[in-house]
Amino acid sequence: MKALNGLDQLDQLAMMDAFAHLTAESLKNLDGSRLGTVSQKGQRMYRLRAKDYRIYFEVTGSILFARYILAPHSLKDFLVRSHLPLNEDFLEEEEPSFWNYLESLRKE
Repeated sequence: MKALNGLDQLDQLAMMDAFAHLTAESLKNLDGSRLGTVSQKGQRMYRLRAKDYRIYFEVTGSILFARYILAPHSLKDFLVRSHLPLNEDFLEEEEPSFWNYLESLRKE
C-alpha cells in the first residue's frame, strides 16, 4: 500500500481501473503487451501495465495480491523482469543495505 499511497490520485485510479478489468479469461490468455508473467523463486507472478507503471501480482484462488508497483525502466523493475535472485531488502531504495550492496558490486 505504501507504493500506491505515494502516487497521485489519477495514477491510483488508473491502477484500480486496470485491476477492475482483469478477468479469469485474460489471465489465461495473456496478451504480452499489457499482461504477462514472470517467475521468481518458483512462484508465478503476473505483470500488468497500467499507465507508466508495472504491477507485479500473484493470484491465489480469486484473490489478487499485488507484490510490487514499479516505475518502468527502473532498477527494481529490471531486477524483477530479468529473473535475478532477489533479496526483498534490495528492492527498497530507502534501505541503507541497498546502497551498500551496490557499492559492494562496484568494488569487486
